[in-house]
Amino acid sequence: MVKNQIKNWQCPGCNQEAKKTKHHVCPRKDFRYSPVVFVCWDCHEKLNFVIHEKEKQNGGVLEIKEYFQIWEDFASENIDNLYNESKNKIVLKIKKTKRKK
Repeated sequence: MVKNQIKNWQCPGCNQEAKKTKHHVCPRKDFRYSPVVFVCWDCHEKLNFVIHEKEKQNGGVLEIKEYFQIWEDFASENIDNLYNESKNKIVLKIKKTKRKK
């Protein structure tokens, strides 16, 4: 029964059948005990990107509730929206910092 559940598993972020990876809701380097969720590799990378960008904006580690908020947002909407939103903020920052010669 467990094998069938794993075989038919779908990622909660993209609804694709894919190999699942373990994602710690809060980074293990900062929080020893963190809940684990399963997502596909692409969504895992996108989640890590969003987290990294929010940490940079905040000047480092986020509060636990902020990591959970990222996961809630991921679970309630498509991860691509969060990912693209974070990417767009980076592009805007780069454009603002470029100097005209």
